[in-house]
Amino acid sequence: MNRSYRNEYLFSEIYLESITQQPITDENLRASFQTIKEWREFADKTSLEQWITTYIEPVLDTLGFGHHKDSEELLVLFPDVDKSQPMSLCYVVPPGEDINCTLKGKHWAEKIIRNLRKHNFQWGILTDGLYWRIYHTKEPTPYETYVEINLETILSSQDYAAFQIFYFFFRPGNFTRGENGKCKFDIYKEESAKTTEYIEENLRALSRLKVLFRILSDFIMKVELKVILMISGFVFRISLQKLT
Repeated sequence: MNRSYRNEYLFSEIYLESITQQPITDENLRASFQTIKEWREFADKTSLEQWITTYIEPVLDTLGFGHHKDSEELLVLFPDVDKSQPMSLCYVVPPGEDINCTLKGKHWAEKIIRNLRKHNFQWGILTDGLYWRIYHTKEPTPYETYVEINLETILSSQDYAAFQIFYFFFRPGNFTRGENGKCKFDIYKEESAKTTEYIEENLRALSRLKVLFRILSDFIMKVELKVILMISGFVFRISLQKLT
């Protein structure tokens, strides 16, 4: 697994690797990287408001999201700057706080999941600006299930290949629902489940073949032993007859 992202059971590992290795031909990829890197260099972390204004919102702008503040820490996301139809949320962890915290009042994963359900969205973003996560409300354990991108490491290492992974996940098109009510994340999830089922079925088939092979091997060994004993007995009788 690439060190710049972490998959906490949101998708199957094999499927995730396959989709993140697909080339993105967007000509704006490198320009977006440079723009976000420049915003990061001049970002102000002295307060949550300044952090959102000088960095979080510019990142969302660069990725193509429309947005507006719903509360101090919560941004409503739109598929474009026209802001016609909300599609998701971005919850921002205050500067200096641990994004992994689960203490009362600071359980950030619980906050994004609760707000997504309140607004009737299924997929959303949790970030402290350094780490960016995708959450899904329909998971059996939604607080512990996510994909995380370490944007800070990507920017500092000038890793365009890793930035492509960030660019792949955090784009408006993944959150936009089609006429069937599904977004691309839903499709990724379904394809991921099919990949897992396919692999598990092949593993079960392989296990059955191994059992069958052991049975056949044991049978063949027993037959060979009987043949050897029969031949040995036959040779012994012939030898005995010659001696007499």
